[in-house]
Amino acid sequence: LEFIHLSVQYRLTAIDAQVAAVRQGIEDVVPGHMLSLFSAAEVEIMVCGSPVIDVQVLKKWTTYKNGAAPTDEHVKFFWDIMENELTPREHVLFLRFVSGRTRLPTSDAELQRDYCHLTISTGALAPAALPTAHLCFFTLELPRYTSREQTLTKLRFAIEHCQAI
Repeated sequence: LEFIHLSVQYRLTAIDAQVAAVRQGIEDVVPGHMLSLFSAAEVEIMVCGSPVIDVQVLKKWTTYKNGAAPTDEHVKFFWDIMENELTPREHVLFLRFVSGRTRLPTSDAELQRDYCHLTISTGALAPAALPTAHLCFFTLELPRYTSREQTLTKLRFAIEHCQAI
């Protein structure tokens, strides 16, 4: 009987140090006395960011370089596809493709602080090439595709199959 009691006690306390470290990390984001005011889902969003990618926020924080501009036809194709064609799952795949992340911070201040500024560059890629991502710089090299369909096909292929990180 004593063995069972000691085994149970061990199982209940074996990871106390690890739980304390996780709690301390969470309390670095949310003060401990305020933690009980939030649900588990709310704490997850505060710590990890939103699981839903807001394309308008991503678009707002996008910069353009190397010949790309928001008025370019291929860039318009890209944003139209992001806003109207891709699923939430594909938005996450896109974010992972260009940044290595699966979530964005939840506020403009965090986006600015965490340097979550997507850069769209045209570069020297041929129109038949796939989009290319530079994860460390959150940059998408988007070839000058000549149609929305071509943009959609190439973008979907890239986000689905080019994830060697």
